[in-house]
Amino acid sequence: MADASDSTENESPFPPGVLTEEHEKQMLAIHACLEEWVDTHNDSRKNAEGAKERLKVATEKLANLKIDAPYAYAPAPPYTYRSVLLSCTKTYWVALLAALDDDKKAEIAQRLEMVPPYGKRVPKFKGKRCVQKAAELNEREYEGLMRTAMFVAMGLVPDFVVEWWRELGEVGVMNWEDEPGR
Repeated sequence: MADASDSTENESPFPPGVLTEEHEKQMLAIHACLEEWVDTHNDSRKNAEGAKERLKVATEKLANLKIDAPYAYAPAPPYTYRSVLLSCTKTYWVALLAALDDDKKAEIAQRLEMVPPYGKRVPKFKGKRCVQKAAELNEREYEGLMRTAMFVAMGLVPDFVVEWWRELGEVGVMNWEDEPGR
C-alpha cells in the first residue's frame, strides 16, 4: 500500500517552517499520486499507447494511498476513493491555511462566504469556521473545498498551490463515489 509519508521527492516547494516535516511528506506524496493520475488520464483521453493500463495502475495507487493521522479524514466513509479524497483535501486545506498570514486568512474566509451552494456538492460555507477549524470540518465541507478551493485561493497563494488544488479537484470529480440516491 502506498504511504503518503514515503515521498520520493527531496525538495519541498513550501517555505521552511511553514509545515511540519511530516505534513510536507504527506503533501508531496499526495501531489505525486494526483499528478500521476492526471497525467495518465490525459494520456488515456488522447489514446496514447499503454495509457489505459497506466491509468488503471494510477487509479489503484490512488485507492491505496495511505494518509496518516492527523491528516486523514475521520471517521473514514465506507467509500474508498471518497475516504482518500477527503483526506487529501483535509491535508491540503490545513497546509494552505498554515501558509497564510491573518489578512489572507480573513480574505479566504470572505471568499468562501461568497461561494454559492451547489446542490449536495458544495455547501453554503461558513468562511470563518472553515478557517478557524480547518482540521475539524465535516465531509460535505471538505467535498466542497475539494471542488472550489482553487478558485478561492487564487491570488493569495503561489501558483503551484492553485495547480495542486486544480489537480485534486480534477481527480476528485472523476473518482468521487456517490451514496445510493445522491
